[in-house]
Amino acid sequence: MPIKFARFGTGPERTPEEGMCLSSFLVVRKNDSVLVGKVGNPKYWEKKWFVPIAAPERWKNKWVLPAGHLLYGEHPDKTALRILREMLQQKSGKPKFLQTQSQSQPSGHWDICFIYATAVKTDIQKPAWFSEMKFQKISQLKRLDWGRGHGDILNDLGPLLKK
Repeated sequence: MPIKFARFGTGPERTPEEGMCLSSFLVVRKNDSVLVGKVGNPKYWEKKWFVPIAAPERWKNKWVLPAGHLLYGEHPDKTALRILREMLQQKSGKPKFLQTQSQSQPSGHWDICFIYATAVKTDIQKPAWFSEMKFQKISQLKRLDWGRGHGDILNDLGPLLKK
């Protein structure tokens, strides 16, 4: 079955021409740090994680949270679990829903983000689809150079990160 993404509406309420993404994001905690990575091999991200990296220069050397688009008919909870199991190769853990965020980009693109939290007790080995991966102290997250929208997610979480 071919992979399909959600698209809705035919009238004024239809999705914007610039596109719309439904994505689940994982905030992976370890003590006072959050897991971040840099995109490695954009074409692999497009094929494996269904994240179209149309402009690789926007993502090169930028930090991102583990995230992925919802597949057609897939519940955001399932997407978050898929990210944990497949992207981060973790066999245990269950992401906990935190909140939903809606972001519009200057281009007119619209992102609806389902944010989940999980903690890990074991080390995460850097998978091939990341060029770099590390746990970054929460107090230093604002200093990172983020890929589109990823830093905004953490900024909007505010007090939830301090728990």
